[in-house]
Amino acid sequence: MVILVSTLVLAGCGGSGNNAEEDNSEGKTEDATVKINQGDYVLQEGETVEDGEGYLALNVGIKNNTEETLQVLASELSLYDSDDNQIANADIYTDDDDFEMFRGTNLSGGKSTSGYVVFKVDKDKKYH
Repeated sequence: MVILVSTLVLAGCGGSGNNAEEDNSEGKTEDATVKINQGDYVLQEGETVEDGEGYLALNVGIKNNTEETLQVLASELSLYDSDDNQIANADIYTDDDDFEMFRGTNLSGGKSTSGYVVFKVDKDKKYH
C-alpha cells in the first residue's frame, strides 16, 4: 500500500462571494499527481458569509503515476491553517448531481479520478 500525502496550497477564503479564489495548484510525487481543479466556498442553508464559518469544497484530480494499483483515501488529502494545524475533512450533503464527494479509491496504474474534498474553514483565515 502506498500512502499519498499532499499539501494543498490555497489563498484565503475571504470576500463577499461564494467562490474561493481558484489556485490550480499541483503536487507531484513519484507515485501520484494531485491537482486542485476548483475551489468553492460553500455555506449551509440560512447562513451568510458574514457568519464567519463555511466550507471549502476543493475539486481535486488525482493521477496514479505508477503501473501498480494505488490506494488513495480522502483522509490523506490535507489542509492546514496558518498555525500548521491540520483541518479535518468534513462531510456535507447536497442534492447537486455535479457535486461528487471523493471518499477514496483503488486507482489502477496510469489512471485518474476526481471529486470534492471538503473542509470546515473560517473565512478570515488563510490555509495551505
